[in-house]
Amino acid sequence: MRNMLALLATAAITFIGLGWYLDWYSVQTGVAPSGHRSVSIDLNSPKIASDVSKGLQKGEKKLQSVLQNRTSASSPPSNIGPQMP
Repeated sequence: MRNMLALLATAAITFIGLGWYLDWYSVQTGVAPSGHRSVSIDLNSPKIASDVSKGLQKGEKKLQSVLQNRTSASSPPSNIGPQMP
């Protein structure tokens, strides 16, 4: 249970930090005419979707290149035969 809470806290902190850096949201504070403090959070949903899509595409390309390198490295070359001393 404690590990699950730690995982959720880590995910939340990562989302907050990454979102702030990538300008996914903005937080604005101000004073309302009645003297109350107001806080507004503006989420930039199109930018979030665009950045996630770009990240997934880059991840797919990297995964494909790693898999291609792994399959080409694991298959033995066809010109290897018995070696003569």
